[in-house]
Amino acid sequence: MRNMFFLTVLAGLILAGSITAQSRLTPQERLKNLKDKLNLTEEQSVKVEKILTSSDKEMQELRKSNNMDRAKFREIMEKSDNEILKVLNDKQKTEYNKILEERRSRRPKRVDKTDQ
Repeated sequence: MRNMFFLTVLAGLILAGSITAQSRLTPQERLKNLKDKLNLTEEQSVKVEKILTSSDKEMQELRKSNNMDRAKFREIMEKSDNEILKVLNDKQKTEYNKILEERRSRRPKRVDKTDQ
């Protein structure tokens, strides 16, 4: 009975980990989404792909180092977002800011320990 419980918990953890890993989009998938939503030109697409690839590499290195500092991940994302905004025209910037706001609204709310 005890072994069965242990195996069930272990299977659940493995499944949860694989679902989380699979939910990350590749830079190419993210680029395709942005191309569709922002109507990027070919020149913009090349620049945005370089930005996404670079930030993805930074995040992978951070994960490999087992440094799960959320602030560092957030810093990489913000840097990437700011670089992408520099590539966009005004209309695209407005739409990209909407995309960023949607992403932020889906993020789970964190409880600040100083508020407790």
